[in-house]
Amino acid sequence: MTTTDANELEAIFTTTNLLRAWENVAMKNTAPGIDGVTVETFSRNQAQRLGHLRDRILTGRYEPQPYIVFPKEKRDGGIRELVNATVGDKVVARTAATELVRRYDRSFEPQSYAYRPGRGALKAVSAVERHCPKASHAVRADILAFFDEMDHATLRCLLLQLGESEATVDFLMRCVDAVRFDGVEKRQLHRGVPQGSPLAPILSNIYLHPLDTALNEGHFCFARYADDLVVLAGGADQANGALARIQEVLSELKLRLSIDKTRVYPVDQCFPFLGFLFSRDGKTPCQEARKRVSERLQEHPHSDESDSEYKSRLSAIRRGWKNYFGEEPETVAPAAHIDVAQGQPTPNSAPPKSTREGSTSPSASPRTDSESSMLSTASAVNADTPACQTAGAELAPAVKQPWDELAHSAAGVDTPVETTGKSPCTEGMEAAIALRDSGRYGEAISHCRRLLNREDIDIADGDRRAAFSLLGELYEQQGLIGAARRCWDAAGVKRKAEPVGTVQGVVSTARMVGNWVQWFAYGHGSVTRQYVDSMGRHGYRPASKTLNARYLRDHWEGRHTLAVPVFGKGDHVAFAVIDLDVSRRVLDTLTQAELQAKRVELLDDALGLVDVAHRAGVDGVIEDSGCKGYHVWFFLRNPVSAKLARHFLAELCRVAGDSPGGTHRELLPGSDTCPPDGNGARIKLPLGIHRLTGTRCGFINPDGSSCTPVEEQQVVRGRTDAGRMRNAIEKWTRWQSADQPPRTPQPHAPLGGALNATGLKEVRAGCAVLRALQRKASETHDLSHHERTVLRGILAPLGPAGHGELHRIVRHCRNYDRRLTDRMIGSAGPKPLGCRRIKEILGPFADEVGCACHFKPKKGEYAHPLRHVEQAATRANEPPAGVESKRERNGDGRCEAPAAGRGTGAPSPAGTGDARLLATDAVSMLLHTYHARRADLLEIQGQLQDACDRSGQLVVPFGTLCVAGPDPELQNWVVRL
Repeated sequence: MTTTDANELEAIFTTTNLLRAWENVAMKNTAPGIDGVTVETFSRNQAQRLGHLRDRILTGRYEPQPYIVFPKEKRDGGIRELVNATVGDKVVARTAATELVRRYDRSFEPQSYAYRPGRGALKAVSAVERHCPKASHAVRADILAFFDEMDHATLRCLLLQLGESEATVDFLMRCVDAVRFDGVEKRQLHRGVPQGSPLAPILSNIYLHPLDTALNEGHFCFARYADDLVVLAGGADQANGALARIQEVLSELKLRLSIDKTRVYPVDQCFPFLGFLFSRDGKTPCQEARKRVSERLQEHPHSDESDSEYKSRLSAIRRGWKNYFGEEPETVAPAAHIDVAQGQPTPNSAPPKSTREGSTSPSASPRTDSESSMLSTASAVNADTPACQTAGAELAPAVKQPWDELAHSAAGVDTPVETTGKSPCTEGMEAAIALRDSGRYGEAISHCRRLLNREDIDIADGDRRAAFSLLGELYEQQGLIGAARRCWDAAGVKRKAEPVGTVQGVVSTARMVGNWVQWFAYGHGSVTRQYVDSMGRHGYRPASKTLNARYLRDHWEGRHTLAVPVFGKGDHVAFAVIDLDVSRRVLDTLTQAELQAKRVELLDDALGLVDVAHRAGVDGVIEDSGCKGYHVWFFLRNPVSAKLARHFLAELCRVAGDSPGGTHRELLPGSDTCPPDGNGARIKLPLGIHRLTGTRCGFINPDGSSCTPVEEQQVVRGRTDAGRMRNAIEKWTRWQSADQPPRTPQPHAPLGGALNATGLKEVRAGCAVLRALQRKASETHDLSHHERTVLRGILAPLGPAGHGELHRIVRHCRNYDRRLTDRMIGSAGPKPLGCRRIKEILGPFADEVGCACHFKPKKGEYAHPLRHVEQAATRANEPPAGVESKRERNGDGRCEAPAAGRGTGAPSPAGTGDARLLATDAVSMLLHTYHARRADLLEIQGQLQDACDRSGQLVVPFGTLCVAGPDPELQNWVVRL
């Protein structure tokens, strides 16, 4: 070895470089090589061993010891040979690899992502996803046995072309073609790079660098990860040209393409790359990856593995999956096998869960010999053959459960599975049918899903189709037509169902598109698309980074159903939404008729929310969500902070009263800042089709009727702003302290169960709201949810007497249900509803019926209708009529209490008659009513005066309005004490 060669090697294998490489090897604690020296043994005299290695390298005496070969089966059935070198040889290889990376990594093309610092598979995935929408075709190429077929002579030439010395290249080639020992014989290969050696990654990038350069010189858009390559082209001709160029360069490198894994795909379909399936709309984990992670998660603990170690292993698997695919592996289960080369799922398979909804296409036929020959000659490939049937399903993890437990939980199924002689599939079907017949549709659906997800039993194709058909029937009975159709498609049967709602009636204009983009494209994050899998489950997956006119029209026309993020920049929002829905625990127990009745209650709740907001100066819009409930939208002229919007929604719900029983309200935004994980930060766009039910999600007028297509154009527009929201909050909270009952014990608390019919009579006689609601129920046979809430707040705290009165009033309504009314009573608190809260809930109705009671509660108390009982008790303890009070006996002067009423014009007779009349409840009620009417008249009088001009007149179509002087029929009344 010449001095120059020694200097070249000395620059690479410095003591510092060897020490760093040793630390890297020691940190991994790798297995010993053929010499049996472990990392621990090597560390005992590492300095001496490293020095010895360096001397042998610099003097040209270094020869790597034989590699131990470990065969590993590939997923496609082949064998991959992995090698394990000695600890010393690993240190040497690591030192050389680190130096080669330092020298040449910066010269590699940016489209090379494998084994490079700061890059990786996810960067390659992002690059392909970013360029997919701009391409029409994709070439997916895989190099056949790349690491095993790298030609050593070609590799030597490439290293010399980079400027490496002969000594360095010779040293590297000794490491590459070292002897391999498979346990039987030693053999030396002159092709391939030992996989498992630290040198393999950098040498593979050097070997394929000419391919990257050729593609860049041809101005192709591509991404390469080791031997896996994708080229995105603007047309089929360009794609075939790229394929021909790839074939040409690989031929020069003495490599070949894998015919089974290389083809041209239309981007509108989907193509595999690095564990994902890509299409124009995005990416989704491929089914093979889902199957592998599911199999790993279902592995039983090893015999020598503790529970904590087993859980730690599963946790590592889940964490690795989530870090790469961006979702929890619990939400996936083994699905259909996908032939990665053809991109097709096998028959009778359920599509996998995805973060996007891909397009669907029929299965592609097997590749013909002519297609293979065209590939081998780099000529035109049939690009029109559908690439795949996109994954569009969310499958729950296939958790193995004892089927006897599942079958026994069904109503009417009590025969042990072991003694029936029936297959587990038959048992499961019977259990689901028993649950369906007992009205437990939700549990029946869950049973069918678990049956179809089981992997511990073999389900015949006929039984699987029958299970899918039954699942479709269950969905149909719940009105989930979209889910039912997906199940029937999986079963291969054609069933008639209600036609899917369409949005052909949407009349879109340029202004409407602009308005929608203004409000719904403001959110920060990707636009997602709704999907329904073959088992009827639905979810959302990313569809696009931004919302544009094309996606909007697809949404309106029913091709896609989109959801948009709520939070924008700086935690601001362009709209606020209240999502009214039926609770899950109640939904599974409801029949279709009961669900429709519950939806009627939700619509009444939505109308009440919009009415309360309108009276506060904020206009809202109701949308049918298409499934179980409704959305109440508030569109903003300009974005406001999420904190203000959430505060407004929370106060609105408080003032409007509780939601109907068995329902709940979800506020969007639900927090002051965007959640880190983004959960609960998206909302489905209106005017689309709900994929579960096939129902159009249209807008609703304030009277409860559906909007016409022309009216829908005017709905989505700026209706409120931050100022109006603040004014509404101020209006609703100015009496908040008085409305909320104090936490200290109240005087009325012990009255709840002791009040009898007499106390109820006092409340009815004194509370104008109670009398008005009773009259409205008997005359119109209808009460809104808010009106029933007020009735409950007044009567429920009265105990059994109040409960009976509540039933007697609500019984007049057409939709009266005693069970639901009892449930409503049971959810009421022990404290009565405050008078100010009643006024807030009922609004103008409370003023119209004369809700003007005047109580004088003590400090820490609040005004409520039950105060009438206390007033009656106070009057009963007053001195009887005709008995002089202490003030009269002492000769004190008279004091007058004003009253207002309508009289006959003649003075009232004096004497004991007045005192006798004053003691009666009838006169008290008359004075109370007249006082309320007088307050109304004074308010109307003030409004009329404001409408007149300075001269006190107002010209109206039928004359001139002016003040005519005092009304001679009205008199002022006083009660002299």
